[in-house]
Amino acid sequence: VYRNGIIGISGYRAHGLLIEDSTIYENNWLQAPEVPVNAAAAGIKLGETSNATIRNNTVRNNLAKGIWIDHCYPTTLIEQNTVSDNSHQGIWTEITHTAILRNNLVERNAIGSGLRAGIHVTNSPSVQIYGNTLRDNGYSIRAAQNVGVNATTGPYGPLRLENLHVHDNIIRVRNQTASVGVSQDTGETIVFTGWNNRFENNDYTALSTTGAWFVWAGTNR
Repeated sequence: VYRNGIIGISGYRAHGLLIEDSTIYENNWLQAPEVPVNAAAAGIKLGETSNATIRNNTVRNNLAKGIWIDHCYPTTLIEQNTVSDNSHQGIWTEITHTAILRNNLVERNAIGSGLRAGIHVTNSPSVQIYGNTLRDNGYSIRAAQNVGVNATTGPYGPLRLENLHVHDNIIRVRNQTASVGVSQDTGETIVFTGWNNRFENNDYTALSTTGAWFVWAGTNR
């Protein structure tokens, strides 16, 4: 699936969808701007879809996000994919309830694209991220509670960064600051103190001997 105008594979309310054993590359050939009318540029984008599985694909060199799940429902499974060299997020989970991202190889995504990350989570409850290998992405694993999302609640409850569990990943950090961790711009500091967001048992390697790679509660640490 390659060199399509804006998006490679799109699914909307495509419940039970399986995308497997595919190569998805160089999509968003038109390099559509990220304005609302064209806010779909990706190798794969799913919306309002439940019980989707994205497995064992190569998603690379898309001129946008690699895999983007937006306002999806329990449970999205993204596993055993190679996601590399995409210009924006490698894997982005946005206002999605319950997702598992496991055993993926995520490399060199989102370089020079602001705060985007190899794996990025925004306003999404009950996301598990484990067993992944991340190398040399712009930022590595970032999760955020952000203003400006187009939904704050859904059929399964509030859409907020809650019950995030990031564990047992191998992470090679490229940036010297704030490459991994959690941030918010809504004033909801409870995201750090009361919503059960955890990073545990990850293995970190830094390409520099100096820096503050983990961001938490507004401070680079």
